Amino acid sequence: MDAREREEKLAVLSGLAGNYAATLSPETAKMWLFLLKDYDLAATQAAALAVIRRYGSETVPYRTMPPFALMQKELDLVTGAVRGEENVLLQARAEWARLLELMRSCGSWREPELDRTTAYCVRSFGGWERVCRWRLEELSWRERDFLQLWQQSRGKEEVLSLGGGAVKLLDAPGGAVALSLERLRERAVPAGEAESASVRKIAG
Repeated sequence: MDAREREEKLAVLSGLAGNYAATLSPETAKMWLFLLKDYDLAATQAAALAVIRRYGSETVPYRTMPPFALMQKELDLVTGAVRGEENVLLQARAEWARLLELMRSCGSWREPELDRTTAYCVRSFGGWERVCRWRLEELSWRERDFLQLWQQSRGKEEVLSLGGGAVKLLDAPGGAVALSLERLRERAVPAGEAESASVRKIAG
């Protein structure tokens, strides 16, 4: 942000504060400018005007600067940004639409490359071949289950894929602190070793 843009944004913030008879301290101004650094002047002005129009004394007490959350809401409307849970739901719906298209175009014999979360969901539903056998009349409730699982799994796919090991560690001393991917991998026993251990146990 150059000096001119900084001064113009400060003028917008001063006007916003003045509308509520609030004092804009240097510290508050610095924090707001930092939060506004990714938005251009036009978006900042439009959002400030929207805050003034929408939020009166029932939301912002007199002599108080409105919380930045209100400004953020208006900035999102101005710029078309979507955040938080709503954003994740939109991503999940987009992935559902893509999954249906891939099921039609690829068929059960060729599993395509999938988004990481979508791939985890497909495995949870029994794998690509089984998902491709879903009947048309099932799709409404399959969609509901997919959207719910996709949103819950986003960003946690690797831990969730470790399954029972993760659940066991949560109950161990240290609880969630013990639940790290490194510790889970350390405790994982390769299939061959697990079979050898079972044979030794039976033999013994």
